[in-house]
Amino acid sequence: MGGEPILASRWDMPVGIARFLWMVIFSSLPAWVRYALAAVGVALVLHAGIGWLRGRLGATPVEDAPVQETDAGVR
Repeated sequence: MGGEPILASRWDMPVGIARFLWMVIFSSLPAWVRYALAAVGVALVLHAGIGWLRGRLGATPVEDAPVQETDAGVR
């Protein structure tokens, strides 16, 4: 290697953890547990996505400061 540092992308650790959990959880559990965990995971992802979408589409734009109107007439 020559002592040069090896740089990893920022996604290497999350992908590695996800692959480890996938292997540990889904390789040794019965099918009914795997399907239940998969359904809960999908439900959580959908819930988070719908919540984000509601916040994104339902957000009101920031309004400017209210205009002060006077009773003086314009001539």
